[in-house]
Amino acid sequence: MLKSLSIAMVLAILPLGANAASIEEAQALYDSGDYDAAADMGEALKTANGYTLATKALLGKTNLLPRKERSLDDIARATAMAEAAIEMDPANIDAHLQYATSLGIRGRLISKIRAKLERLPERADKHLLIALKLEPDHPWANAFYAAWHMEVARSGGATLAKAIYGASLETGIEIFDRALTLQPMNPVLPYEYAQFLLAADYFVYKDKAAGMLEMSLALPAKNHQERAVHARIAALQAGLEADDPKLVLHLIATHRGSKKIKVPKRPRA
Repeated sequence: MLKSLSIAMVLAILPLGANAASIEEAQALYDSGDYDAAADMGEALKTANGYTLATKALLGKTNLLPRKERSLDDIARATAMAEAAIEMDPANIDAHLQYATSLGIRGRLISKIRAKLERLPERADKHLLIALKLEPDHPWANAFYAAWHMEVARSGGATLAKAIYGASLETGIEIFDRALTLQPMNPVLPYEYAQFLLAADYFVYKDKAAGMLEMSLALPAKNHQERAVHARIAALQAGLEADDPKLVLHLIATHRGSKKIKVPKRPRA
């Protein structure tokens, strides 16, 4: 009932006579970094692709904000629009991915108990698996599912993550490596992979993560999100070069809007 109401609110929120727009115009706004305008225009289209782009714009905006400035209202709006897109087009892979992403971002802002009560990991997992079933070789479906494994394993602990959710760090790494082969030309993917690796275990994966950051910088940034990724990498690289896990993990927590990431003990020489 609540889900139907939230979708109905999305479908009815704009006044009659709203200016006509196109998905290309909304995409151009997103690419330029005008996320609120892109979200409003995408929503105004009242199509599955429009709602999906609007969701992506709201989440893209959120990902560039400090944790304290991130809005649960924006995330709820994004989730509702992703649901509307899925209801209109159940085979829309990007809508399923953006829905799962919105749940992941929400999970970083609320308590673990609340996230568990809302069944955020299970709900995200369901939509990621739908996306993979629709297109097994979709690079972002693979990357998002890999990230789900790595995040659940890190936040819940390896034993509980495996027992409760069937998630593991090893599976996440295997799938993320596959995602890179499916989409080798996007700078965001290796950057995200580097962050998940470092958050999982700084000392074990710092060399591989450093390689991922170099890979990202070697690829051209084609929109505002990708330029923002390149701008963030310099600080991460400086932390890695100084071998300062506290700084690196602080930066990752800041970039992801998550709570403090525990610094592992430095291995004995």
